Amino acid sequence: MLLKNRLDFAQLYREEKRRIGRPAKTPQQWDKRAHKLRDQPLASPYATELISHIDFTGARTLLDVGCGAGNIAIQVAQRLDAVYGLDYSPVMLDVLMHHARTAGLANVHPVNASWDDDWDDVPVCDLVVASRSTLVEDMGDALQRLHRHARQRVYITYPASGFFAPSRDAGAAQGQGSGAPDYMFILNILRQQGVFPTLQYIQTPHHSAPSQGNSPDAGSVRWALIAWDVAPA
Repeated sequence: MLLKNRLDFAQLYREEKRRIGRPAKTPQQWDKRAHKLRDQPLASPYATELISHIDFTGARTLLDVGCGAGNIAIQVAQRLDAVYGLDYSPVMLDVLMHHARTAGLANVHPVNASWDDDWDDVPVCDLVVASRSTLVEDMGDALQRLHRHARQRVYITYPASGFFAPSRDAGAAQGQGSGAPDYMFILNILRQQGVFPTLQYIQTPHHSAPSQGNSPDAGSVRWALIAWDVAPA
């Protein structure tokens, strides 16, 4: 019997997420943080690296899930006919549109929704990006949502090392400093959903990354960049 038929990786992810116990941030928490991002630059080594991996060939529209202030959406908007920034924080979406107006962009559109909403009104786009926004309770459902809303390709980033410390309750049980289910869950869930993903890494410096001694990740953040093509219906 094949391994993928014996293990339900989506269920294993849900169990691991509950065990770790990291609480999800509320829209109100992100609303408070959004005000601080209004006048900060959108460009960063991380954003530049992620955008460099996106294949825009034949793409005219993009959905940025968990767009925040627009670090990705605003910087790619000039390449596309329309960009939709989805976030569950209304104030973050206000900041997104502030950056769009400042950049003279008329093709950026806000979508106020969360991972738990039905997404019936969320547009299907050529490209879907979920940048650092996939610490969800149900990864299987989240990946299916992203897949259904893409015509061509999906790109997500997820912590691989060097950023999320475990919650106080879960640290001893985990014995490691991840604070999130391992990104390998995502690869296995996608395979069980019939998708063949690719895996690359984005590593950037971060002043708040936990110390890891002489580890190659010391003082830096490593993100797993997982992408896949969407087969024509």
